[in-house]
Amino acid sequence: SRLAYRWNNTVVFKHEEKQMVKLHSVLASYLGQFNHAATHRLICFLFQRYWVLTRHFAMNGKVLRRLNQPPRFHNLSGQYRWFRRRYFKSIIFFQVGRYFEFYGRLGKFARNYFHLRLGASRRRLGIRAGFPVNQLAKYLKAALAVWPQVVLIRQTGRYSGNVMERRVDAIFYDHYEP
Repeated sequence: SRLAYRWNNTVVFKHEEKQMVKLHSVLASYLGQFNHAATHRLICFLFQRYWVLTRHFAMNGKVLRRLNQPPRFHNLSGQYRWFRRRYFKSIIFFQVGRYFEFYGRLGKFARNYFHLRLGASRRRLGIRAGFPVNQLAKYLKAALAVWPQVVLIRQTGRYSGNVMERRVDAIFYDHYEP
């Protein structure tokens, strides 16, 4: 499976866990070897030549960091707000159980545009609207018709504290130029 591909005239950056772990290990190993010489230009060239890497990793000094790996959270609202701040230009499909949910202003947008019913408000998140996970393709196509970037946040199945761990599964761009 590829980390970047086209789907319905949309560019998709996929964040598959096994591939991300392997790629992170290989890059960290190479960058560790690069520390033995003056290689700043080589590292810059590597990230320019393989621009897809900039969608998955960031260099903070000499530390390679995965972009889809959020910190630990105490509650759902803190977790959602972290993703919202990070992807503020996007509509976020946020998985909660068997539903993808939207909150606050995105909840109002989703209710009006997708004709969804409002759910009970979640504390500190405001208005909530959502749809079942099995209807993702339908709503994804509709969202990409009006929104240039869609971020798909999925549950991993593991708990981090008392909050289900969630990560970016894919980012969809309607128009993307590297």
